[in-house]
Amino acid sequence: MTIKTTTTTTTVNNEAMLRIVERRSALEAAAVVAADLAQRVVDKRAALKAAKDAADEAERLFRVMGCGEVILEDGTKVAIVEQSRRSVDTLILKDIIPTGQFQRVTRRTADLKAIDAAIAAGWLDATTVTPAISVAEVSSVKVTKPKR
Repeated sequence: MTIKTTTTTTTVNNEAMLRIVERRSALEAAAVVAADLAQRVVDKRAALKAAKDAADEAERLFRVMGCGEVILEDGTKVAIVEQSRRSVDTLILKDIIPTGQFQRVTRRTADLKAIDAAIAAGWLDATTVTPAISVAEVSSVKVTKPKR
Protein backbone atom coordinates (compact mmCIF):
# COMPACT_ATOMS: atom_id res chain seq x y z
CA MET A 1 0.00 0.00 0.00
CA THR A 2 1.31 3.42 -0.87
CA ILE A 3 0.45 6.68 0.85
CA LYS A 4 1.30 9.88 -0.97
CA THR A 5 2.24 12.95 0.97
CA THR A 6 3.00 16.37 -0.36
CA THR A 7 6.72 15.82 -0.38
CA THR A 8 7.35 12.06 -0.38
CA THR A 9 5.75 8.73 -1.00
CA THR A 10 5.83 6.33 1.95
CA THR A 11 5.20 2.62 1.80
CA VAL A 12 3.32 1.40 4.84
CA ASN A 13 4.62 -1.78 6.35
CA ASN A 14 2.24 -4.58 5.30
CA GLU A 15 2.71 -6.36 8.64
CA ALA A 16 1.58 -3.29 10.58
CA MET A 17 -1.46 -2.95 8.33
CA LEU A 18 -2.28 -6.64 8.81
CA ARG A 19 -2.10 -6.20 12.60
CA ILE A 20 -4.51 -3.27 12.39
CA VAL A 21 -6.93 -5.33 10.29
CA GLU A 22 -6.58 -8.33 12.63
CA ARG A 23 -7.21 -6.13 15.69
CA ARG A 24 -10.30 -4.68 14.04
CA SER A 25 -11.47 -8.16 13.08
CA ALA A 26 -10.92 -9.36 16.65
CA LEU A 27 -12.99 -6.48 18.00
CA GLU A 28 -15.74 -7.18 15.49
CA ALA A 29 -15.60 -10.89 16.35
CA ALA A 30 -15.79 -10.06 20.07
CA ALA A 31 -18.83 -7.87 19.41
CA VAL A 32 -20.50 -10.70 17.50
CA VAL A 33 -19.72 -13.17 20.31
CA ALA A 34 -21.01 -10.71 22.94
CA ALA A 35 -24.24 -10.20 20.99
CA ASP A 36 -24.63 -13.97 20.63
CA LEU A 37 -24.12 -14.49 24.37
CA ALA A 38 -26.57 -11.69 25.20
CA GLN A 39 -29.17 -13.33 22.95
CA ARG A 40 -28.52 -16.68 24.66
CA VAL A 41 -29.13 -15.06 28.06
CA VAL A 42 -32.43 -13.63 26.82
CA ASP A 43 -33.48 -16.94 25.22
CA LYS A 44 -32.51 -19.06 28.26
CA ARG A 45 -34.32 -16.71 30.65
CA ALA A 46 -37.42 -16.94 28.47
CA ALA A 47 -37.12 -20.74 28.40
CA LEU A 48 -36.61 -20.79 32.18
CA LYS A 49 -39.73 -18.66 32.68
CA ALA A 50 -41.73 -20.95 30.37
CA ALA A 51 -40.44 -24.03 32.23
CA LYS A 52 -41.27 -22.44 35.61
CA ASP A 53 -44.76 -21.54 34.41
CA ALA A 54 -45.26 -25.12 33.16
CA ALA A 55 -43.96 -26.55 36.47
CA ASP A 56 -46.27 -24.22 38.44
CA GLU A 57 -49.23 -25.37 36.36
CA ALA A 58 -48.30 -29.03 36.85
CA GLU A 59 -48.02 -28.45 40.62
CA ARG A 60 -51.40 -26.70 40.63
CA LEU A 61 -53.00 -29.65 38.85
CA PHE A 62 -51.23 -32.11 41.20
CA ARG A 63 -52.73 -30.23 44.17
CA VAL A 64 -56.20 -30.16 42.56
CA MET A 65 -56.04 -33.94 42.09
CA GLY A 66 -55.38 -34.26 45.81
CA CYS A 67 -52.96 -37.14 45.28
CA GLY A 68 -51.01 -36.38 48.43
CA GLU A 69 -48.06 -38.54 47.47
CA VAL A 70 -46.94 -40.44 44.37
CA ILE A 71 -43.81 -42.57 43.96
CA LEU A 72 -42.59 -42.85 40.38
CA GLU A 73 -41.00 -45.91 38.77
CA ASP A 74 -37.48 -44.62 39.40
CA GLY A 75 -38.25 -44.12 43.08
CA THR A 76 -38.76 -40.36 42.89
CA LYS A 77 -41.37 -39.28 45.41
CA VAL A 78 -43.68 -36.31 44.71
CA ALA A 79 -45.73 -35.21 47.71
CA ILE A 80 -47.76 -32.28 48.98
CA VAL A 81 -46.17 -31.10 52.21
CA GLU A 82 -48.12 -28.95 54.69
CA GLN A 83 -46.16 -26.71 57.07
CA SER A 84 -46.84 -23.98 59.60
CA ARG A 85 -44.60 -20.95 59.78
CA ARG A 86 -44.74 -18.66 62.79
CA SER A 87 -43.81 -15.01 62.98
CA VAL A 88 -43.75 -12.58 65.88
CA ASP A 89 -45.16 -9.05 65.98
CA THR A 90 -42.44 -7.41 68.09
CA LEU A 91 -44.54 -4.31 68.77
CA ILE A 92 -47.26 -6.41 70.38
CA LEU A 93 -44.69 -8.57 72.18
CA LYS A 94 -42.97 -5.50 73.63
CA ASP A 95 -46.28 -4.29 75.08
CA ILE A 96 -47.28 -7.60 76.68
CA ILE A 97 -44.12 -8.86 78.38
CA PRO A 98 -41.71 -7.16 80.80
CA THR A 99 -38.73 -5.29 79.31
CA GLY A 100 -36.14 -7.74 80.67
CA GLN A 101 -37.94 -10.70 79.12
CA PHE A 102 -38.38 -8.79 75.86
CA GLN A 103 -34.64 -8.10 75.71
CA ARG A 104 -33.83 -11.77 76.35
CA VAL A 105 -36.12 -13.09 73.60
CA THR A 106 -35.40 -10.51 70.90
CA ARG A 107 -32.53 -9.35 68.82
CA ARG A 108 -33.32 -6.92 66.04
CA THR A 109 -36.39 -9.07 65.53
CA ALA A 110 -38.06 -11.51 67.90
CA ASP A 111 -36.33 -14.89 68.18
CA LEU A 112 -38.86 -17.74 68.09
CA LYS A 113 -36.30 -20.22 69.44
CA ALA A 114 -35.61 -17.95 72.43
CA ILE A 115 -39.34 -17.50 73.05
CA ASP A 116 -39.88 -21.28 72.88
CA ALA A 117 -36.93 -21.81 75.26
CA ALA A 118 -38.31 -19.20 77.68
CA ILE A 119 -41.72 -20.90 77.64
CA ALA A 120 -40.09 -24.32 78.14
CA ALA A 121 -38.02 -22.93 81.03
CA GLY A 122 -41.19 -21.62 82.63
CA TRP A 123 -40.24 -17.96 82.96
CA LEU A 124 -42.49 -16.85 80.07
CA ASP A 125 -46.17 -17.71 79.81
CA ALA A 126 -47.24 -19.00 76.37
CA THR A 127 -50.71 -17.44 76.67
CA THR A 128 -49.10 -14.04 77.23
CA VAL A 129 -47.14 -14.09 73.97
CA THR A 130 -49.76 -15.82 71.81
CA PRO A 131 -51.27 -12.49 70.53
CA ALA A 132 -47.84 -11.52 69.15
CA ILE A 133 -47.26 -14.78 67.24
CA SER A 134 -48.99 -15.49 63.98
CA VAL A 135 -48.96 -18.85 62.21
CA ALA A 136 -49.07 -19.03 58.41
CA GLU A 137 -49.98 -22.32 56.76
CA VAL A 138 -47.66 -23.11 53.87
CA SER A 139 -48.09 -25.82 51.27
CA SER A 140 -45.41 -26.92 48.82
CA VAL A 141 -44.79 -29.77 46.44
CA LYS A 142 -41.66 -31.69 47.42
CA VAL A 143 -39.80 -33.95 45.01
CA THR A 144 -37.35 -36.41 46.57
CA LYS A 145 -34.99 -38.32 44.29
CA PRO A 146 -33.86 -41.68 45.67
CA LYS A 147 -30.19 -42.07 46.56
CA ARG A 148 -28.31 -44.37 44.25
